[in-house]
Amino acid sequence: MQQLIRESTVRNAASSRKKLRDTKNTDLINRLENVFDSAEAKTLVWHRMCYAHFMDKSKIERLQKTLSQCRQRRKSVAAAVVLQAVSDVHYAVVTGTFAFFVKLI
Repeated sequence: MQQLIRESTVRNAASSRKKLRDTKNTDLINRLENVFDSAEAKTLVWHRMCYAHFMDKSKIERLQKTLSQCRQRRKSVAAAVVLQAVSDVHYAVVTGTFAFFVKLI
């Protein structure tokens, strides 16, 4: 059984998934963008389960949560690297070994 779908609904979901870096549906998102950008008349027809999987709000919310957690971890790592670099420079200045100090991050 296939289902006729409104373009704006699918366009919004595809846009959200692309912004949220949904790598599992990259091919589908790119294909949909090509359809939306074409000048031809379009009729979107989906299998019920394929549509349900792609449009599922809980899956999109999970993508939002995952991306948010990833960004938070990235900020924490960046802060730790900066603190370590400051600590290493401080140690080098205090001990007088600054001229010989090289630290690659």
